[in-house]
Amino acid sequence: MSAHFARSHRHEALDRLADRRLLRELAYVAGHWTASETAESFEVTDPATGSTVAFVAALDARQTTLAIDAASRAFPAWRALLPQERSKILRKWFDLIVAAKNDLALLMTLEQGKPLKES
Repeated sequence: MSAHFARSHRHEALDRLADRRLLRELAYVAGHWTASETAESFEVTDPATGSTVAFVAALDARQTTLAIDAASRAFPAWRALLPQERSKILRKWFDLIVAAKNDLALLMTLEQGKPLKES
């Protein structure tokens, strides 16, 4: 299922994101981005201004259980990888995080109210 949540306006700071794909409003479950089955969401606000940053999928207990079960099913394959293989994957993830550090810091600041330098 795919969904986009209606917005009355967009937080102006989001225009500074170099990679807008980093702002996700859907949940990642079993390899797919998904909305709540009832299309419910909850608002994430900027604590500094009270402005809406995003509307995030509000999964119910059943969907949360499905997500946990999917993660549990994925774990044996991860565990079976050699440490060197896991290291390569984790290193790639680290490199992606470092490459996106400014965008990730902005998102953390908007969501948590931390100073940008601390994020």
